[in-house]
Parts: sequence; C-alpha cells; structure tokens
Amino acid sequence: MFLGYLLGKTKLFPEGAGAAKSLSTFVWYVAIPALFFKLMASNSLPNITELSWVVTYYICLYIVYFSAYLIIAPLIGIPTTGRGVFAFTTCFGNIGFIGISIVQQLFGDEGIRQILLIISFHMVSLMLVSVLLTEISKTSRKRIFTIVGSTGLALTKNPIIVTLFISVAWSASGLGIPQWVMRLIELPAASAAPVGLFAVGLSLSRVPVKGIRLQAFSALAMKLILLPILVYVSFRWIIQADSMAINLATIAACMPTGMAAYTFAQQMDYGEKATAATILIGTLLSMFTLTIALSFLV
Repeated sequence: MFLGYLLGKTKLFPEGAGAAKSLSTFVWYVAIPALFFKLMASNSLPNITELSWVVTYYICLYIVYFSAYLIIAPLIGIPTTGRGVFAFTTCFGNIGFIGISIVQQLFGDEGIRQILLIISFHMVSLMLVSVLLTEISKTSRKRIFTIVGSTGLALTKNPIIVTLFISVAWSASGLGIPQWVMRLIELPAASAAPVGLFAVGLSLSRVPVKGIRLQAFSALAMKLILLPILVYVSFRWIIQADSMAINLATIAACMPTGMAAYTFAQQMDYGEKATAATILIGTLLSMFTLTIALSFLV
C-alpha cells in the first residue's frame, strides 16, 4: 500500500486516480469474485454457527451506525441530510482490499472464506440503509421508494452478491470444481490481496486532505476504536465464539474506512472533503491500531 502511495506521487502513474480505478475494478470484479468462488463453491455451505457470527457482527455494526446517525452527528452539527453519509463513513471498512490480505497471511483460505461471509452483506446493507435515511431527510416518499428501488437493483449487479449466489448454488449442487478450472481461478484469486493493497495506496495518493475537521476525527474514533471494541466484547463474552471467529470479526471491525465512502459522499453531495480526510488519515492510523489489535488477538 505504501509503495502504491509513493508511486502515485510520481510520473510513473500520470493518470493517478484513473490508474487506481482500473486496478480497483480488476480486484472488485475479477480477483475477489474468483477468490470468493474458489473458497465458497468448493466447500460446504455456511453452518448455523457461522451465520450467527455474521448476525452478531452486523448487530454491533448497526449499533455504531445508529449511534453515529442519532447521537454523534447532531452533537457535532451535521445537518440531517448529511447524517447518512457520516454514519456510512463510521461503519464501512476496507475489508475487501486490506482485510483479505491480513487474514490470508494469518489464517489462510479458511479465514478468508469466513470473512467473505461478512463482506457479502457489507456494501449491500449499508448502502440501502444510508440511501434510505438520506432520502427520507430531503425528499418525498414517492421519490424515496424510487431511489431505494434503483439502489437495490444496482446492488443486485454487485459482483460480490452475484458471486455469492453462484457459489452457494454450486456448493449446494455438490458438483465440485474440475482441477483445470480451479487452477484457472487461482491465478486472479492470488492477486486479490497484493493488487488490492497497491490500488488503495495509489488511490490515497490523490485524495485531497483539505477540510479536516471534527467530522473526520469523530468518524475515526467510532470506526477504529468503538466498533472493534464492541465486536470483540460481543464475540468473546456475549456469544462466546471460538478464538478464530473472535479474531476474524475483530480484524474486520478494525479496518479503516474504505474508498466507497468517498464515492457515496459525492453521490449524496455532502462531506466529500471530510470523508476523504477520514479515509486517508484512518488508513495511516490503522497501521498502528491494527498492530495493537493483532498483538492482543493473534
């Protein structure tokens, strides 16, 4: 990631954000779906215990989300129309690009398979809820249903969602994956972590940091401190999950805010600068927060 950030400042990648977008598109539409299919389609379906972990994670996530939306946002002066963007920023972590690389090194394919279950619902749920709340605050009910409907339709084209359904159906069929197909899939799957990290660094090299203010630091406190603590406590003492589940869920919660939050802020026309600052500073800070978290977890 640091290499991508440094090279993004040079003339080697003159397109800057354009080059980063191309790499990110490859990772999101090719590498991660290949990794997802490799791990999900060739294994048994998620069991009840694994699904309970996913539910617990999202309960924690939405506790933080609505705390940000209903309590913190009004306290720091964010208008109603911008609270959905702020809450999205406090909860949307860069699991796909940063989290996968860490989990792959620490827990191998089984760890990635489990954390991909969390990724499957990450963008879908947060985008739908945030769009709904934002549009409620500024438009008519008829317009709300139109926008939420179009957002939901767009999310059905999300490569992770499509791959999830294909992988689950393939796994349920019991057909297995031919060896030559597996070898073909493994090539892009292996590139998900390194190319994803490089793309993040390249993207951050062109992120404007102007507009750093209370909104950015409030979002960082909730994303990098509150959410990981809440997830860890819930998994360890409330549902008493096994050590691997505790580690994976907490690592997922520790991820800094992802670039999708900046795109969402642009679409909603609120807080682009503060969101960009949150992403850049949060990614840099996560080197320390993740190091601290991993020293306790692993």
